[in-house]
Amino acid sequence: MRFRNPGPSVARMVKVLNITKAQAAELKALMEDGYVHRTLERADEILGFGREYLTPSDGGNGVDYVNTGDTYTPTLMFDYEKSRFLLGSWGDLVERQPSRFVV
Repeated sequence: MRFRNPGPSVARMVKVLNITKAQAAELKALMEDGYVHRTLERADEILGFGREYLTPSDGGNGVDYVNTGDTYTPTLMFDYEKSRFLLGSWGDLVERQPSRFVV
């Protein structure tokens, strides 16, 4: 799936995700090309323990994210409802919008 979305900056990804500038630049290039799945697959290779999906409670569009092994560790996410990449923890996202997701 492709979306045109610039996503977070390289500097922000380096700081928040604790990755190298080269890794962040690679992710940024994939985001700018609109490759959601490729971006998250590469982020998983760098950060994680697989990709997961937050299912929406209303049957709408959820959030795809890289599992970092901890609910509150910052990660890269893609919100299909808003068509944008996010940085943060999926736990914080669910706490901010508890009625949106099935957990």
